[in-house]
This record gives sequence, C-alpha cells and structure tokens, in this order.
Amino acid sequence: MGLRDYRVKRGLSQEQVAKRAGISQPRLSDYEVGRKPIGNMTLDTARALCKALNVSNPLNFYREDSTESPKENKS
Repeated sequence: MGLRDYRVKRGLSQEQVAKRAGISQPRLSDYEVGRKPIGNMTLDTARALCKALNVSNPLNFYREDSTESPKENKS
C-alpha cells in the first residue's frame, strides 16, 4: 500500500494527516501523487507520517508495484 492508501484506509483527509505530521497539505499531496519522491523525504517527516497514520515502518509507504525504492545511506 502507498501513502495515500494508508490515509484513505484510515478515513483521514490530507489536511488531517498533514496537521498531525506537522507538514503542509500541498507537500503531503506531492508525496501521494509522486511529484516529490517518497525516498527524498527526511527521516523526521517519515517518522511523523508513520505516527500520524499509525504505521510502524516508513518502507510500508512504498507501493509493491512501484519502481521507486528508498535511497541507501552510504557512509
């Protein structure tokens, strides 16, 4: 399931989730429709969205059919 799927499944609006996560509604929309890649969101944003949507792992926001994958942090 993608980010939008989790939000819809929980019966929440973009405004509600954005407010809970401390981000703007347009930014949430950008993540949902792919204008901003989920893999580029900050860890703080990912954690805030997980908390707002009661999701345990931000990797769950990646759709199974998506070709996008999280960026690896190579130190």
